[in-house]
Amino acid sequence: MTGTKDQFRQAATARRRALTGTPEKRELDAAIAAHAARTIAALGVEGPTVAAYSPLPSEPGGEALLKALGEVSARILLPLSLNDGTLRWAPLRPETRPDLSPDLRPGALGILEPTGPHFPSTVLSECDAIILPALGVDRRGNRLGKGAGYYDRALVESSISCPLIALLYDDEVHDALPHDAHDIPVTAVITPSQKFLELREPE
Repeated sequence: MTGTKDQFRQAATARRRALTGTPEKRELDAAIAAHAARTIAALGVEGPTVAAYSPLPSEPGGEALLKALGEVSARILLPLSLNDGTLRWAPLRPETRPDLSPDLRPGALGILEPTGPHFPSTVLSECDAIILPALGVDRRGNRLGKGAGYYDRALVESSISCPLIALLYDDEVHDALPHDAHDIPVTAVITPSQKFLELREPE
């Protein structure tokens, strides 16, 4: 498939919309969440800090993601979207896990966000892994987001040395995607069938 960023976004959004609310999606999300948790556990870090996100109903990971990550992470940071186009980050309080609902409220974009103290994106330098949303990723790690640039700006703000992992459905990994110079590539993807696919720049 070839096309512009907007064409890829429209195709991915349509596929996800058709999948939302189905038993198939729940099965796929359970597999993604389990793979993500095993990936974090395999880092070999005692008490890892992980930045993740609260999936929308159409996004990979679903309701299973944060619960699965909570079983293997000492600290989970979730983003808050600000009106100026930037992200801040707040931890889930340990006492709310595994029942996360008391600690999450809909934010400005309708995404569930933590209610506690929040920090600038420089806090990402403390992470052992960062899990990002995406509509697609190619074999070079180019990530297709929704176009607002929140995550690219957040990653630029911090010194990142940990894995950047995108969660996708299997048909959202592409040979090549259109990208811009300011786009920050991811280092790996997790899909229902791929427990951890490391991405490399071609030699």
